[in-house]
Amino acid sequence: MSVEHINSLSSFNKFISTHSNVLVDFFATWCGPCKMIAPYFEELARTNPSIKFVKVDVDQGADIAQRYGVRSMPTFILFKNGQEYDRFSGANRAKLQEFCQSPTRSVPINKISHRPNSNSSLTMTLVMLVLIFIGFLIIKKVIN
Repeated sequence: MSVEHINSLSSFNKFISTHSNVLVDFFATWCGPCKMIAPYFEELARTNPSIKFVKVDVDQGADIAQRYGVRSMPTFILFKNGQEYDRFSGANRAKLQEFCQSPTRSVPINKISHRPNSNSSLTMTLVMLVLIFIGFLIIKKVIN
């Protein structure tokens, strides 16, 4: 199988929603580790026909990278049935090989969501609100 190159958010959304297993390489042309892992990504695409392989250039497809909170390259995200299933960053061949076996597992390798709109940011917001409220109560008590 060949690797698809997608740099439009609408094309990307359509692609991940129409294929059950998609492994995406978020890369940059100026990134050394990205260049180093690219041939291995291509090789995995040829030897794993049950997975669709996609490359997104973060400079040309900045809206896609932003949507998925990609901040370092390379970042690999595995999508199952249109939903983010797992991710990792770095040019790690062993981890990339492991990801190619992930679609057969029912539990993701990494259970922590890295997306900016995840429950962890909601929890952090609630903690901040509680701390602000406690600070307000302390100031009110000192003034009175």
